[in-house]
Amino acid sequence: MNSGILLIDKPIGYSSNQVLQKVKKKLSLKKVGHFGTLDPFADGLLILGIGKGTKLSNIFLNEDKAYVAEIFLGEEKDTDDLEGDTTFKSSQAVSYENVISVLKDFEGQIEQVPPTYSALKHNGKPLYDYAREGNPITKPARKVIIHELKLIEFKFPKLKLEITCSKGTYVRALARDLGRKLGIGGHLQALRRLKQGSFDISDSKSIDSLCEENIISIEDCTNIFDEIFISDKEYADLKNYGKTRSELRKSGYFRGYNNNNFVGILSYSKDHLVKEILV
Repeated sequence: MNSGILLIDKPIGYSSNQVLQKVKKKLSLKKVGHFGTLDPFADGLLILGIGKGTKLSNIFLNEDKAYVAEIFLGEEKDTDDLEGDTTFKSSQAVSYENVISVLKDFEGQIEQVPPTYSALKHNGKPLYDYAREGNPITKPARKVIIHELKLIEFKFPKLKLEITCSKGTYVRALARDLGRKLGIGGHLQALRRLKQGSFDISDSKSIDSLCEENIISIEDCTNIFDEIFISDKEYADLKNYGKTRSELRKSGYFRGYNNNNFVGILSYSKDHLVKEILV
């Protein structure tokens, strides 16, 4: 079985796991995982790890992401998106100038309270389970980074934003907080993921058009990492012990080569090269 990643353009109406199962069945794959979910109402870039490529999730989950988000102003929902029940409504309108002014408050490092309907755990149980049982749990605010927040279109009560943000950012919470800052409430109405790290929606495939040749190898999908060449002894150590002593003294991930053959992804820690993935 090939190992690597697949870039999928997830359609609206499917959970990330449903897409995963469809791809798994279509290509007769045994081991598949995703690198960050999208809600069923959202679409766009969904990265799937295949075979040993599933181990790349620890690396790619930490990458920045880019989205186009449509926000509906004047109505807040308990889920912070269009699928929830309305908890607040306002008949007040806001101007373009109001929106531009408030957006500035959400750029850079901000604190964000995660939605009560989320997969975050409390005592080992997802928050959405508590919320559905009528006992919503509010988690403490977390620091996230909004690298770029660009207004694409505004026609009250709808506004469209392009957002580039750090790992852990909830765009639903951003929609909620933007509405509250404007004093009229708001919720996320549509979301499309455009980028995750160095991967772009333009390189993705629909489920219907997908074929095995679309699997990007571990070597190719990690070409942003520096190359490192290791000896036969170092390679043997990595296979037998998972690490080998090294004077590299450079943090980060590396594409490892032995006798000019790609052997896997390595990292450097405490005077050792450490095996992340050996192919």
